[in-house]
Amino acid sequence: MKKFLSVCFMVSLISFSAQAEKNDKIKELVSLMNYDKLIADTVDQQLFSKIDCVFVIPETERNTVRQHLIKAVNLQKLIDVMIDYLSRNLNEEELNDLLAFYKTPGGKKLITLQTDLSQIIAHEFAVWIQEMTPQMDKFVSQLELKYGQRSGGEAQQCIARKQK
Repeated sequence: MKKFLSVCFMVSLISFSAQAEKNDKIKELVSLMNYDKLIADTVDQQLFSKIDCVFVIPETERNTVRQHLIKAVNLQKLIDVMIDYLSRNLNEEELNDLLAFYKTPGGKKLITLQTDLSQIIAHEFAVWIQEMTPQMDKFVSQLELKYGQRSGGEAQQCIARKQK
């Protein structure tokens, strides 16, 4: 019985060690791909820009306020979700391949392009929404004329069901 328990304990240690090593590699991948910076930049663009519109923050204090904002919105939780997702969906070989690739000049270039492209898409999406709003309003008005509208409660229940 003691031998069996010893074997179980050793297997548990090896498994825990392997998972810890995998998590370290995933954290390295997240860092290499600049996902942590991308999340922080998104918060900066989306939330800090709104705060900046409301409050006059001296240039010397902007970084401190931004750091407090990052802590307040718990960015680490988003990074942990990303790490958990990657851990569940990448095996050891795939993880090693990705780490090797993103350390190459082409991989580093792709990271830069992805970061830039994400910012471009976010900006263009905001512009597109503004441009499309009048057209969508017109379309919705036409639907309302042709089909009528559900009652407010019925519409809200339908939306709630579809969001599940």
